[in-house]
Amino acid sequence: MSSNHLHIIEDSLLTLHILTNSLEEIYSISVSSDRREFIDFLKRGTSPDIYLIDITLPDIDGFEILKILKGTSSAKIIYSAKTNPELIEKAFELGAHDFIKKPTPVQELKARLSKTLLFFNILKDNKLNLEEVKGTIAHYFGQPLTALGAELYTLKKSLPANELNDSAYSSIKRFEQAFEILVEMYNKFKDIDTPVKVDYLNNKKILDLNGDR
Repeated sequence: MSSNHLHIIEDSLLTLHILTNSLEEIYSISVSSDRREFIDFLKRGTSPDIYLIDITLPDIDGFEILKILKGTSSAKIIYSAKTNPELIEKAFELGAHDFIKKPTPVQELKARLSKTLLFFNILKDNKLNLEEVKGTIAHYFGQPLTALGAELYTLKKSLPANELNDSAYSSIKRFEQAFEILVEMYNKFKDIDTPVKVDYLNNKKILDLNGDR
């Protein structure tokens, strides 16, 4: 049995039976069939690797479930017989990572679950790596930038304005402008949530710090 945990949210006993029998050799499976069971599952603090969610349940719908699960570290797939474009678009807007039509052949279902989990984990790893880089930047650059700003302020105040010639004043002004740019880029980097790459030199890419966030 895989160590990956699949939580199925489905009220049809027949569908649950089919899914469980088809997937139990690949996943550790838990189930919820209504709001109470789903909320009780969440209260236990368990975080499955992937959710398979029916849209229509007796007292809660899949869209509300997606809203509740927003920001959790689990992949989320809607599994529904309703497949009109508006529902599919809404599901993706609310954070679904895939939308699978019910019923789907077992082999295709297995492949879709596996692929979704694979890509979700890649995205999650990249996000963790980004957080590590952001933390490193904050640790090693934040304090020196603060100290540099303080020293620049002290230097400017220690030199009487009437003793500054045009060359010295221009030099200090350039230092100030460069410092402001460094601080601006530092803050933009810290605030990156979804990294966007742009083309750079020699077919390389860099993070875009100038785009809209």
